[in-house]
Amino acid sequence: MDGFRLPQLRYGYPRQVVIVSIGDLVLDVRIVPEGPLEPDDDSPASIAIGGGGQAANFCAWTAASGEPVRLVTRIGEDDTGRRLVSDPSSPSWSGPTAGAAWRRSAARAWD
Repeated sequence: MDGFRLPQLRYGYPRQVVIVSIGDLVLDVRIVPEGPLEPDDDSPASIAIGGGGQAANFCAWTAASGEPVRLVTRIGEDDTGRRLVSDPSSPSWSGPTAGAAWRRSAARAWD
């Protein structure tokens, strides 16, 4: 992504332009094997967990290019949702001060 820049969207506008992405923020689990996979055998691998999803990734790439961006998404009210919002290493999120708004959802899988 070196050298990639979005067009200067602020030109000619009286106010600052903010890009808004509406979509998903999901938990990505990446498993990277340390060598070739062998059939019927355990293979050592490293596992990384973090935020992902098309809308969140778009926000991360846009922010990395220096443009102001906001993500509007639905986040589950569970450990995974809290992890996604509070993960300081996530390039797609700047922490709870970014304006996270929790709204309780009554929908549950077992309701």
